[in-house]
Amino acid sequence: MFDTAQVGRRIAALRKSHNMTQYELADKLNISFQAVSNWERGTSMPDISKLPEIAYLFDTSIGDILGKSNPVLEQVARGEPAEAFQHAVGLAEGMQILSEAAPLLKPSQVAEMAEAAPSQSSIAPLLPFMNEEDVAVFFEKCESRGDSTAAFYPFLSEEKIKEIADRYLSQEKSIAPLLPFMNEEDLLPLAEDAFTKGGSAALAIYLPFLDDASIKAFAERILKGE
Repeated sequence: MFDTAQVGRRIAALRKSHNMTQYELADKLNISFQAVSNWERGTSMPDISKLPEIAYLFDTSIGDILGKSNPVLEQVARGEPAEAFQHAVGLAEGMQILSEAAPLLKPSQVAEMAEAAPSQSSIAPLLPFMNEEDVAVFFEKCESRGDSTAAFYPFLSEEKIKEIADRYLSQEKSIAPLLPFMNEEDLLPLAEDAFTKGGSAALAIYLPFLDDASIKAFAERILKGE
């Protein structure tokens, strides 16, 4: 990953070496003064489309601004098609290149490059940078091959989690790994059904994820021998 604070310091140093104010830099890049201020304070990164402009303005390279060279970012910044794995010796190197670039890429760009990865089960580091629809697509692909899918759960929509839970229950598969990512509205009916069919033993896996009122209601029913 790129160090946002370090990138900000480099931009500030380049600006000062060219005897330029933050307002002047903002004007030349056609952005707000606040954007430049945020970059230099390390609270945000320049949009990838601005990197070539900054590099040209200060007669430097994108790699120098970011502190390291990344072929994917440099190609995308220039408006060229980029493929992380064409620059890599193997999967690990390709994933490292793409993981470093992902925070500055659009979700659709991350998904397109992840699609080209030789192993779809290795794209877990990229999931936070994709939209929920693309995460769901990759989840289904990995599940269909029998690969581990636990890394996908935090980045799936609640609707998709509910869909998966219903499918697993119909297949008599455990939904325990899904429970932390389900909302109360979806979780409570499943807990109720588990309690009705299997009593307190079947209810146990749901209890850590229910609110106090629901837990109290189940406890009262257990004490009554329901």
